[in-house]
Amino acid sequence: MSIFNRAPIKPIPDNAADATRWEYSASVRRQLYGVWQDDVKERIRAELGATRAAVWSFVDTSHNVLLTIADTLSQSYVRRPMVSHPDGAEAFLGTDGILAQSGWAEMMVRIERDLLALREVLVNVSIAPDGRLVLRPISPDCIIATPDPNMPDRAVEVAELRLRHLPDGSQVWAYDMYSIANPDMPVYKIVGAGGEYKGKDLTEKLAGTEALVGDAYPWRNEDGDPVIPIAWYHASTTGTLWDAYAWSDLVSGGLTLAVWQSYLSHVMRTSSWPQRVSVGLVPGLSTSHDGSVRDIVTDPSSLLVMDVIDGFEGQPFLHQYNAGADPVAIQSVLDKYARGLVSAAGVPASDISRASGDPRSGYALSISRSGLREAQKRIEPQLKGDGHTGDTGLLALCAMLLNRHSESMGQPLNLPESGYVIEYQGVPQTVAEVEAQRKGVLELMASGLLSRVDAYIELNPGTTPDEAKAELAAIDGDQAEPQAQVVVVDGDEPSDEPAAVAEAVAEDAGPDVLNGAQVVAAQGVVTSVAAGQLPRDSAVAMLVSFFGLSEKEADQIMGSVGKGFKPIPESE
Repeated sequence: MSIFNRAPIKPIPDNAADATRWEYSASVRRQLYGVWQDDVKERIRAELGATRAAVWSFVDTSHNVLLTIADTLSQSYVRRPMVSHPDGAEAFLGTDGILAQSGWAEMMVRIERDLLALREVLVNVSIAPDGRLVLRPISPDCIIATPDPNMPDRAVEVAELRLRHLPDGSQVWAYDMYSIANPDMPVYKIVGAGGEYKGKDLTEKLAGTEALVGDAYPWRNEDGDPVIPIAWYHASTTGTLWDAYAWSDLVSGGLTLAVWQSYLSHVMRTSSWPQRVSVGLVPGLSTSHDGSVRDIVTDPSSLLVMDVIDGFEGQPFLHQYNAGADPVAIQSVLDKYARGLVSAAGVPASDISRASGDPRSGYALSISRSGLREAQKRIEPQLKGDGHTGDTGLLALCAMLLNRHSESMGQPLNLPESGYVIEYQGVPQTVAEVEAQRKGVLELMASGLLSRVDAYIELNPGTTPDEAKAELAAIDGDQAEPQAQVVVVDGDEPSDEPAAVAEAVAEDAGPDVLNGAQVVAAQGVVTSVAAGQLPRDSAVAMLVSFFGLSEKEADQIMGSVGKGFKPIPESE
């Protein structure tokens, strides 16, 4: 039988709850992947009736708000996360290590998007004969699972529905079934899911081996305990295996928007070609006709010539109906509805705006970067997981299976099977955001409200106080020998402190140049340059711009700072 023959119909679970969940998740996946035209047609048919819906030859699915929102909010893997382990695990985590070669980070960009909409996504982990790590995403509408009675958010039995090829080339739906409900007698087998093979053990026919039971079960951790080689990702913590319907309002709203967008397309068409009615007239496109009734195809260049119907009494007339709706007003309603759906996805309304003309975005919705960061903060703990779920669970599972495979090959990798650390880099700041943050830090330092250590941490998120102190010490140590500008203030001893330099220049320049508060602010700018946090030329420009100084005056204030000046370290 040819592999191109139509695949058998996907079976549905016997359990009603699983069957309903599968049906819903499959509809979400169709919408998310842009193959939902039939779903939109069905909704139009339900609203208009079969007769009226039949004349609608076109549905508009170009504005996919579910995809737009999920794509926009998926930011955690846009910049590759930093994965580490206290023991190193270089062969696994290195730049060209096994994990990188598996395409994990690239795959997770899509998985995070799907996770937001589907609420659960699973990843099967396997090791190819050549030792390659193979990661295979699984949609929740292909999984039946039994929770652990003591930990209901973890599965002790999992059945994955897969379309398999039999030796004769035919296709069959079958479940890959894993059970560790009895740790002393774990089981793996392949069981037919539909048709003549339903309920039959197909392990030998499809895998070339008998069912793997007890000691033959191969997926085990370093302690010998059986595990299921599937990692779970949850979009939220619910204490259960499934939370499929959390975004149901958004999914339904996205379908509604597609229907309304199709209605808008219909309004645009009727506005361009308004309905015309003739009373007492025979329509035609020329002066010669046989009087028979026929379809009239017109366009703006056509000339309609009418004859009066024989025997008609009264005044014949031709009438044209106006459009039943205003397309501009309808589009405004659709935009407002779309923004409301973003709020339903957990993004505050204050972070949502209408972007101008982005053709890649369904309704050109724009979510502020602060809104994106907040969304990322909410999902990060779920993506990270608890060592059994999420990325940390996946990494542990990968290391576990790599160890067992390498041991069987006589070349053990000895990878740690727990304790993996992952840090997501977050939504990057724009140039404007970086500059605004730097200004704020400088102002706080100038006011004496922020130490160098705290300023460094603020400008370098994730840095510990000890790391900040070490970095600042290194910066101070890298400075050249002091070549400070010596300034005599009111005949006192020479001083090389930034505050003294600023005050002296202010006096020399006159009382109208810098007041007391400005002197303090200028001191902060100079100190920031000395700390290596601001380029010297940028600082000169800031002094000129903020305080109305000339470049000469600004340069005098800076002295030799940035060219070898080393300030006296402040107390931390």
